[in-house]
Amino acid sequence: MILILLAFAGGWIYLKQHKKEVIAFIESEAKKGLNGGALHIGDISIGFKHTFPRLAFTIDTLSLHDSLWFQHHHDLISATRVYATLDFFKLIIGKINIGRVQLENPHIYIYTDSTGYTNTSMFKKNNPPKKDAPKNLDYPILEINGGSLVVDKKDKNKFFGYDIRHLECVIHGNPDNEALKIDVVLNCKVQRMVFNPEKGPYLEGKSVVGDFPIEFNKGSKILQFEKIKIAVDQQPFVFTGKFYLADVPTPFILSWETNNLPFRKASSFLATNIRAKLDTYDISETITHLTGSLDNSEPEYKTPLIHLRLNVNNRNIGTPVINLKNTSFTATFNNEEIKGKGHEDSNTVMHFSPLKAALDNLQFSCDSVVIRDLIHPRMNMHIVSNFPLQNINSMLDENTLAFSNGSGKLDIRYSGSLEKEYDSLRSLVGSFRMDSAGLQYIPRNLQFVNGQGNVRFQNKDIYIEQLSLHSANSDLLMNGIIKSVFYLISQKNNKLTIDWNVRSNKLNLNDFISYLKPVKVKAVPKKNKSSLAQTMTQFTALLESASFNLDLTAKQLIYKKFNADNLIANLEMDDNAINLKKIRLQHAGGSIAIQGLLQNLPASNPFSFKAQLQNVNVSKIFYSFNNFGMKSPTDKNIGGTLSADVTMQGGLTTKAQMIPEELKGFVKFNLQNGQLVDFEPVQKIQETVFKSRDFSDIQFADLHDLLEVKGDNIIINRMEIRSTVMTMFIEGIYNTKTGPDLSIQVPLSNLKANKDSVLVNKGINSKTGVSARLRAQRGSDGKIKISWDPFNKSGKKMKKKAA
Repeated sequence: MILILLAFAGGWIYLKQHKKEVIAFIESEAKKGLNGGALHIGDISIGFKHTFPRLAFTIDTLSLHDSLWFQHHHDLISATRVYATLDFFKLIIGKINIGRVQLENPHIYIYTDSTGYTNTSMFKKNNPPKKDAPKNLDYPILEINGGSLVVDKKDKNKFFGYDIRHLECVIHGNPDNEALKIDVVLNCKVQRMVFNPEKGPYLEGKSVVGDFPIEFNKGSKILQFEKIKIAVDQQPFVFTGKFYLADVPTPFILSWETNNLPFRKASSFLATNIRAKLDTYDISETITHLTGSLDNSEPEYKTPLIHLRLNVNNRNIGTPVINLKNTSFTATFNNEEIKGKGHEDSNTVMHFSPLKAALDNLQFSCDSVVIRDLIHPRMNMHIVSNFPLQNINSMLDENTLAFSNGSGKLDIRYSGSLEKEYDSLRSLVGSFRMDSAGLQYIPRNLQFVNGQGNVRFQNKDIYIEQLSLHSANSDLLMNGIIKSVFYLISQKNNKLTIDWNVRSNKLNLNDFISYLKPVKVKAVPKKNKSSLAQTMTQFTALLESASFNLDLTAKQLIYKKFNADNLIANLEMDDNAINLKKIRLQHAGGSIAIQGLLQNLPASNPFSFKAQLQNVNVSKIFYSFNNFGMKSPTDKNIGGTLSADVTMQGGLTTKAQMIPEELKGFVKFNLQNGQLVDFEPVQKIQETVFKSRDFSDIQFADLHDLLEVKGDNIIINRMEIRSTVMTMFIEGIYNTKTGPDLSIQVPLSNLKANKDSVLVNKGINSKTGVSARLRAQRGSDGKIKISWDPFNKSGKKMKKKAA
């Protein structure tokens, strides 16, 4: 033992005195084994203090670089200290047994330039082992602290960088097997892993910690491991992998699985381009189960083949299009949908199947959802749902539509872009069926009940089929078509035009007078809406402002006292006007045709129309329209068959009442088989002349004239009235508020009894002979007064006033 110590002391003294020579010798010998490389050692020392019986060698500031270092400036290895222990006793008998190699702050930089040259080329290829070479070499324990490893491949535009906080490898060799079993303790941080600079790094800044076994085959140079447990960013994973280190570039296959992984953490593991795409998505709590793989066995592609599979159970999902609750699905991710077209974003596909979720209060399921192309994403989806209709109110515009009850059934397939821009290939196929629906159209406060019908989606168009609605006293059966829906939604300034067909057994316009009221806007709090909700809002806004080409037929039409049959109408409607293009109906034994316009303006509801009445019972039409606002004659005083051409304009109140002062127009009429019963103005004539004649029931010849309407005044031009009692000519003004102010000319030829069996008018310009002039007007007591007006002063005065 004393001799051993003396020998060690002698060696230590020699090293102390000849350190520079020893270092130069080691560097020189190392250079012989390198192809142009160089090893540099700062200092070297030996000792026993803490390692006996092992001899401890310590090298301070070691570096190793290749001959082209002056061009790229990357040391292959640089360390502040290298520490190794050797078995002293085995060394004495000529055996080298290194127990441990420890590197402090080592920086390993494996560099390959754009031509394929690498700084590892300094190492000479090992000669095949000699047959008599020992096979039972013990491998040292390798330990690294505070170091780094960089693989920089300029030729492939790849970069892998790691900060090694601590690494310990215990290697177990077997002389009969080239496979080395290695126990690894690892604590490192990934700087970045870049397979394609354009897409950014994977696992950037993530910690990797584990204690696990791996296997390295010295012959094939394959490094592999199976189901090893490693924590990545404190998330436990199980990894299986195989790396083919003999090949350049190095192919590898790596797979993993984990449970209960937070979505944001999962996203942070991926490349920058994928993270950016996923930034607008979120999954509450965790992904239930995730498996994945990287396959870098195809060197022609910059990016490895990526497969992901994940399970989500009862989670909330946020997307740019919709936000989902209670979502469950299995999803897969593959960045090579079509073999041979590369591992690119444009060749990426994601499958979700089956998917069950709730959109607000709408429960639905999808047997499959497929999203392709991360650059310009497109989706194929099949949605099925049965739901209470009121559950979709939150997706509708709060100021347009609201369901109060009923059930809905949705079965649609969507194919098209997920981008906001117009996509000519976008299509929607399927149907939405509603039953027993209660619906409110909010802008006009229109209420409908017992709604049933089908909305069919056919590619770019929407068909409304057999949509049955009921208001208070009306029933409607509607069919319609909306063309090029997606295009119109994308064109914000375009106005939607809808072809609409409505049939009704009973149409009561009193149910719809709210159309004449100002548009109702309900104050609702502003809230963020998903893209789908925004699209629904845009669509309902389009409907609200749409123009309708409406074909309407109704067996019965009712408005207050007005009743008509067999209505046939063609209308154009938008959010503030109804254009009555062509209306025909049967009323009071005759027919009526109307063309006109009704507007809904903030201050009033102006209208204008032209109407043709054919053979209408005049008493019934007076009754239907409340005697046109006149106190006399009324439907009880007048009879006959009326034909007329009416041109009129005016205004309606929000309660559909005429505004008298705005009324203006002309009525050209012809009344056949006319009859006046108990008509006060005529009976007052009896008090003045022809007292012996019966004025209570008068028949007269055809009555025709042109009436001019100006506000409250109806201007009666000279009109011949040839009746069973007498013949007279009247003209003047009838005011709907103050009553008549008429000039009456009574020819004295009336003193003779009329013996004609048929009453025939002779014309307003016929010779009348001597006549009596009378004036009829309402007195202060409200009754009609007849007075003498021999010089027709009232008639002349009224003409001047009317002009």
